[in-house]
Amino acid sequence: MEENREVADFNESEKEPTQVGVPCSQCGSLVTGKFCLECGTPVMKAKICPNCKAVVTGNFCQECGTKME
Repeated sequence: MEENREVADFNESEKEPTQVGVPCSQCGSLVTGKFCLECGTPVMKAKICPNCKAVVTGNFCQECGTKME
């Protein structure tokens, strides 16, 4: 009995899922939740500037000066 086997062709970068997160302000590890898994530091919620799409942590965008609501 002969087996029919097909080999799937895929890109090397597709083997592992890409994690989206922010670097921890204390240790630099990638944080994907509310706290850093390495050092326990709470992560500040960041906003995205509607004008230039920069990450904003204050009341104004540090890149273009747009006031955050």
